[in-house]
Amino acid sequence: MKILKLLFFTLICTAHLSLNAQKLPALIPYHDLNEVWGYADSTGKIKVKPKYDKAEALNKGFAKVKLGDKVGLINEAGKELIPVNYETIDDISEGFVVAYTGNDYHIFSVVGKNAGTRLEVKGVKTLNYAESFSSGLALVKEDSTAIYINKEGKIILKTKYVRALSFNGAAAIVGTGGKDALIDVKGKLLTDFTYDQIYSQGRGLFKMRIGYVWGLMNDKGKVIKELYYQDIVQSNGNLWIVKQSGMFGLMNDQGKEIFKPKFYSINVIAGRDNLFEIKDRYQDVYGIIDSKGNQLLAPKYKDIGAFNDHYAWIQDDLDRFALIDTTGNFVTVFKYQAVLPYNKTAAPASIDRTEWMLVDAKGLESEKQVFWIGEGKEGSFPAMTGGKVGYVDGKFETVIPYQFIDANPFKNGIAQVGLKQFNFYIDKYGRKYTDIDKIKAYK
Repeated sequence: MKILKLLFFTLICTAHLSLNAQKLPALIPYHDLNEVWGYADSTGKIKVKPKYDKAEALNKGFAKVKLGDKVGLINEAGKELIPVNYETIDDISEGFVVAYTGNDYHIFSVVGKNAGTRLEVKGVKTLNYAESFSSGLALVKEDSTAIYINKEGKIILKTKYVRALSFNGAAAIVGTGGKDALIDVKGKLLTDFTYDQIYSQGRGLFKMRIGYVWGLMNDKGKVIKELYYQDIVQSNGNLWIVKQSGMFGLMNDQGKEIFKPKFYSINVIAGRDNLFEIKDRYQDVYGIIDSKGNQLLAPKYKDIGAFNDHYAWIQDDLDRFALIDTTGNFVTVFKYQAVLPYNKTAAPASIDRTEWMLVDAKGLESEKQVFWIGEGKEGSFPAMTGGKVGYVDGKFETVIPYQFIDANPFKNGIAQVGLKQFNFYIDKYGRKYTDIDKIKAYK
């Protein structure tokens, strides 16, 4: 039986690829002839017998599986930690996960010797509500009573407040009578109920307001920045975008202004902690500043993309695209009708959208062009020619032959592809995690 499965576990691998170049996930979703999903290891050996309607790729060692409209959870050893009879399963937090039956909530441990064990909350029969663990505690509710429990299921604190949120560091937000305050793990008030609203910002920090004026405080209730700004928005890392008199500036976690509000708009640029998009006062055009307020590009461009591997696309008022680096220097001139995110060594680009090329960090264009190139990940790009899709690298060398009708970018060494109406996963070396080759029509 093992020999038979290996015969149909197709290896398509070009000579310049090494099997040791990237570690693959312990389990990879496997789609069989009966249109059900299971999991195999990187040798093609079935580790979880196909039986699910849907099997997600592993994410940090765990994957959700579905049967009909019910969901469960497995670990990278193939063990079903949570049975497939829940409506929703939240993301894992601090080694635990919350699952909802449609009527009540259950909390499961997913790591250690108790992995797969449902956490029993001592003294509580039914959880009408539950949130993920945060700062070592989870917020649950029995009827309308908010309760904080630890990872042993012991009740640490019962509250009497109408509003109660999860802990952030050593404090949690509670509310009553339309006002908010902070409490510690013993229920002691760290602030008075003076604030109209308090928002948890992570890392033990909270922003608060009275009326329309905002400030910042820590999880001890200590005010870091007094009520002063029209708005405070958490930014990248330890920086905050602040608004005053209709203008925007930056502030750090200590409440010190990096530069005073002087721009008409500031937004985070995805992919860089130290770069921000600014907007012109009168027009919808944009530029770039660094975290010290230095202007790298004047606000005169129609749009700016996220930075990937130090490069981003930028669009002018004529809808032409170019490529820039993190210093604001232009790698190419405005000449393309489309540029996709940069990936390791190159970015897909097209002058007329009928043929696509790759452009490298020096602005050099590949001689070869194809009908289409998609957004790439992990150094390869899905590409189409002759009506079939394969994968190329940053030098436009074919790494997986053109054979599919559609293909997605790689993530953690695997990607989902399609042949006719049949979807399955392949790895970076072209191996198919399916027995589709048993069907002559698909060969």
